[in-house]
Amino acid sequence: MLKFRQLAEHKAGLLLYTILILLAGTGIGFWLRDFMESIPEAPQDHFEIRASGYNYINPLLDCELTQGSNENKELEPFEKGVEKIIENRLASGLITNTSVYFRDLNNGPWFSIRPTENFSPASLLKVPLMMGILKKAESTPELLSKTLWFAGGTDYNTLQEIYPENSLRPGTAYTIEALLNNMIVYSDNNAAALLEDFFSAEVMGDVYKVAGLKAPSGRNDSQISVEAYSRFFRILFNASYLNKTMSEKALGYIARVELHDGLLSSIPGNITVAHKFGEEVHDQGIKQLHECGIVYYPGHPYLLCVMTEGKNFVEMDDTVLQVSQFVYSAVNQQLK
Repeated sequence: MLKFRQLAEHKAGLLLYTILILLAGTGIGFWLRDFMESIPEAPQDHFEIRASGYNYINPLLDCELTQGSNENKELEPFEKGVEKIIENRLASGLITNTSVYFRDLNNGPWFSIRPTENFSPASLLKVPLMMGILKKAESTPELLSKTLWFAGGTDYNTLQEIYPENSLRPGTAYTIEALLNNMIVYSDNNAAALLEDFFSAEVMGDVYKVAGLKAPSGRNDSQISVEAYSRFFRILFNASYLNKTMSEKALGYIARVELHDGLLSSIPGNITVAHKFGEEVHDQGIKQLHECGIVYYPGHPYLLCVMTEGKNFVEMDDTVLQVSQFVYSAVNQQLK
């Protein structure tokens, strides 16, 4: 009987000890929770753009370092030099607004000058439209062979300062692939209008969505920053939205763009440049001219986007030229 009483007392002691341990653990847990909550969160030095709509995967489309974490000593001379060009152009009144984005596409260092400025992308919007159409063609390859009839009527190219060298002929049927070629290579507004009429607005809206951007609801709602627009080129370069075949096709169109002023005129002819320009005229003679492109410098491709506003297309084009010329010279000098 004594043994049972001793055993019961022993068990009671163990239970009390266990309860004390649990209470102490709970107290420590609460203390640790309070301590951990008091530690400030590490600052986020990047943001990621991921594809949605999947149950089990979360594909990475693009990753961007924040401005605060973008400390790359090698880029400082680039940035300072471009800033000086921009400051001089603005101070002289030759242009009224501009913004520049540069990115080393090998390892990601970048800089942006006047990044909060927004511009009308104009013909630059043809790139996300092309991307949306090619995305549909991934699952329906015969789509690119489908023909659309161009009746003529309104000539939307008259809205452009730079009239396309090769435009659609009224009363002619074109394959969707031929229309894509004309829309991008020659910046043909008539080809773009025909494709926009055939495809729903969701085609381009989906591309904006995966780029983490709000899709424009209309022509007057299409303002965009140079950094935001650059995402379309980065997503193409990384083949992270379109598959490799379609990404290659898209950049192949862009590499054949028929414009040899501005960004392209400062790059040696033996270096491939996949670039797209956009130009628009607003009220009171205010004009905008933009150019964005990937310069395939051997072993060190880089992305350069320049958006400008002013009253003279020649001066805006010269701004793009000066920035591109300086950046190419700086890259070339550094890599010699």
